[in-house]
Amino acid sequence: MSGGLPAVWQQLIDAAALRRQTGEAYMSEFKVPTNVKAALNGMRGVHLVAAELARWGFAPVVTMRNTAFADILAQPLSFDGAPVSISVKYGGGAGSYLLLGKKPPSRADKSFFVLVLESKGKPIRMWVVPSRTLAESPATKVKRGTRRLDRVPTGYLGLHQGVWGYEAWLKHLTSFENAWPLLIAAART
Repeated sequence: MSGGLPAVWQQLIDAAALRRQTGEAYMSEFKVPTNVKAALNGMRGVHLVAAELARWGFAPVVTMRNTAFADILAQPLSFDGAPVSISVKYGGGAGSYLLLGKKPPSRADKSFFVLVLESKGKPIRMWVVPSRTLAESPATKVKRGTRRLDRVPTGYLGLHQGVWGYEAWLKHLTSFENAWPLLIAAART
């Protein structure tokens, strides 16, 4: 420990200083355990969404990591509606889908997924999807060792139950990209 800080914290501080000087990504500068890197990436997505919510007139509150179906609770700044719960899923690559988790999506009216895709050199993309819409859409299911479906059911929004849990395929969610007004409407009902 240097100066009373745990070694990992000191590494983060040193790496952040190096990043400011060189513009390089801090996590590539030292060895970070995979589970810590995943948690940091997830929190990056949560804070990107919280910043966007503030831009749209919400007061976002980031919840504890083990809160079911809610990474963020967002209350309209006008206080003329009820808070909405938001589950953030972050992908830091050129992915075509994001994992939603092992449990099926919530069917609550004020529950949303915000899917964040941050590809190197490209603008950050976000999809605002009501959980109920995704939960009630037709889903596909593929067993271990088989190929993915070539055809999808009518009304399919990309919900797929795979080996690792539920997935959302982004190419089927085009109408939900940057659909922030859906949150405003849900908060007012």
